[in-house]
This record gives sequence, C-alpha cells and structure tokens, in this order.
Amino acid sequence: MNGKCLALCVVALGLWGCAEVAAPEQQGQVEGAATTAPIKYVVVLIKENHTFDNYFTGFPGATSSLTAKLHDGRVITRPIAPTGPLPRDLCHGHSCASKSWNKGRMNGFDLVSGTVTDPESGQDDYLAYARFTETQIPNYWQYARHFTLADHFFATTAGPSFPGHFASVVGFSPWASNPTCGEPSKCDPSLGPCSSCVQPAGRCTATRYDAKTCAIKEEASDCTDTPTVVEALPPGVTWAEYGRHSLDHVKKLATAADRAVHMRSEEQLLVDLASADQPNVIFAHLGEDSEHPNQDVCPGENYSVRLLNTIMKGPHWAQTAVFLTWDDYGGWYDSVTPTTGAACPNGDHFNTGFRVPLIVVSPYARPGFVFKTRTEQASIPRFIEDLYGLPRLALKDSRNRDAVAGSLMGAFDFTQAPNPPLILSTRPCP
Repeated sequence: MNGKCLALCVVALGLWGCAEVAAPEQQGQVEGAATTAPIKYVVVLIKENHTFDNYFTGFPGATSSLTAKLHDGRVITRPIAPTGPLPRDLCHGHSCASKSWNKGRMNGFDLVSGTVTDPESGQDDYLAYARFTETQIPNYWQYARHFTLADHFFATTAGPSFPGHFASVVGFSPWASNPTCGEPSKCDPSLGPCSSCVQPAGRCTATRYDAKTCAIKEEASDCTDTPTVVEALPPGVTWAEYGRHSLDHVKKLATAADRAVHMRSEEQLLVDLASADQPNVIFAHLGEDSEHPNQDVCPGENYSVRLLNTIMKGPHWAQTAVFLTWDDYGGWYDSVTPTTGAACPNGDHFNTGFRVPLIVVSPYARPGFVFKTRTEQASIPRFIEDLYGLPRLALKDSRNRDAVAGSLMGAFDFTQAPNPPLILSTRPCP
C-alpha cells in the first residue's frame, strides 16, 4: 500500500466485511500468569505484499507447490519471478482475493485482471504465479534456516494492506460494515475525494487526513474505541509504533500527547533499536523498501538485514523476539486454502486471508524449524498477551480474533541454548 492519502482512505473503507465474532477461550487460557520466558523485547517488522508460496516455494519441510491449477482445470508450472523491479502491481483488494480464493478451490487467481497477461505488452507472463528462488532472496532463506519459519501463518483478513497492518497490531480490523464483503458501493460525497466510497454505516478511517483536502490533521477525529494490547501492558513496559501508524486510528491513543511519545518516524527505528532505551514492544510498518510491487525485492531484503543486524548487535538481543512478516498477499498465488473463519451471507469468505511469510528471529526461536501451527496476524498481539499474562481483548470486544488465533509460543524453546546472532551482509542489487 503506498503512502498517498487516497490509497490510505480507499483501503480503509468498508473492505473488512463479516468479521467473525470470536468465541472466548476457557478462562484459564484467557487470563493467566505471565510466562517465565526470558523475552523482554518484542519487535514486529511488517513488510508488504507477498505470499508464502511467492517467497518460500521449495523450502525444506515447508508446504508449498511448484505448480498451480487455473480456474479451467489446467495445471501450470509456476514461473520464476523476474529479477529487478517488478513489471506491475497486482490487485490485492478484497474482491480480487475472493475471486482468487474461488470458494476455497484456490484456482481463481487467473480470473483477476493483470495476473496472467501484461496489460501493456499483451503477453502472458503469469506474474501472479511467480516464485522467488533462494538465490533471489538468499538472506531471507538464511534467516529461515537459522531461526524459525512459519508456513501456516495467514493474514487475518483477505486483503488489502491496511487491514493487515491493523490486525497485526490490534487483533482484527474493526470497520466491518459491509454485509456482503463486496467492494464499496455507496458513495458519500460529503466525505470528499480522499474518502471515495463507504459502505452503509462505514467510516473513513484515514483519521489524520482532512476528507476534502487530504491535509494531515493535528488530531485523529474518526477512530475506533476498540481496546488494544498496548493499553493493557504492565507498568514499566514501554511501546512505540513506527512508520504508518495503525494505533492513531484508536481514539484513546490518537491524542497529540500520545503521538508525541509513542508514534515515531520510520527514520527513528534504527536509532531506537540500537539504544539501551529501546521500547519493550515495537510495531514497525516498513514503508521504506517495503517490497510492495513494483519494487525490486532486493533493496527491501537489504533493509530487513540492516534492521536485524542492528537488533542482533544491540544491547537487548538476548531478550528479544522478532516477528518479520508481510501485511497481505499482494495478489500473488498461494497453494494453501485459508481457514474459513467467517462466512458472509452471500457465501463469500473473509477470515482468514491467504498465507503470508513469518520468520521468527530470536535466541529462543527453534533453530531450523518449520512451525506448522495455524496462526494469523492476530496471533501477534496474542503472543504479547501470553507473554505478560494479559486478558484476551475479545472479552471486551467480541470482534477481536485474539481468542481464536493460534498461539505462536510453539515457535520458541525457552529451555534451549540460545541461538547466536546471525549477522549477514547486504548484497548488490541489480
């Protein structure tokens, strides 16, 4: 998702329909004592727009597929992704995700315009089915081999970008105003060009932008009241969010005072990761070299390496858990059918979305381990809850998915000899 106001508003409007009402867990699971894990720092790095099969096809022990079935029954061998800047972005909104999902058959990707044929040249390139090889993203594969790779980690919603960013921090995307899970269909001209269309009872959630001029506001004015994990953190546990802030869409956290303390620029991230005063909980939405098509993925991988090197050389590595993940499927093919957590009245699918990569980097991540428990973006705030013994957010807002999302604790072994740092070199890009 780019940083323009229009794109921010459009993806934030009415595209989150039919959110599942999470059933609370047993009381002992909902609220318990903090773990004895030696983790005091949690860093969540969120990049953009790739599926698991797009990045990790053929990874040893992981579920992936070298072939793909088209909607007409034909089976193709998936092409290798082009090197350098990608030729185009792929549709990754909800309607395109639903069409690709195709009632769980996972064979509708070719029904989406631009996935098979280059609209400029008219040539078939089957771009949406492309896969990056280990030689193209060698450092990501090294991290996956040295630490833990989750091969059943799903986006919480079926596209697009902002819901994935928000769910990774909060546990769901709360603006679920569309009863059919379709695209926006009713326009409210009073909201101006920044907002485009909204669903019935929908709300423009680009809270820091004026609806008519797209100018940044001083205060967030149209926010959700849903509770968040950062508000429940124990005294003395600090947090900050970097880059494109999800939490300034939460009314209680959107004041000028809160933003001054907690909402930080992406440029500040590397400085803070090297500091003894690093916040205990970090959510970083990486817009710089995010790997969002049409970007070349090489500079994005190099950026991840610089961030992870800083963490592993920093003063808190011995007590750190890093979750390196991606916000949504980006229009790319994936072979694993998502869990059907929410069925819309028209039979459409919303929760969960497609698989996205998750690499768990920590001294206590299971080395060389492929973590197969079904988890999702809402599992990240759940991990923080489990770490500190916090109650499930679903107890206060039943739309939150933290009570139904799988646990990420199985990706760790807190009794093992700690993994040493893996300091990698950036590489020349084409």
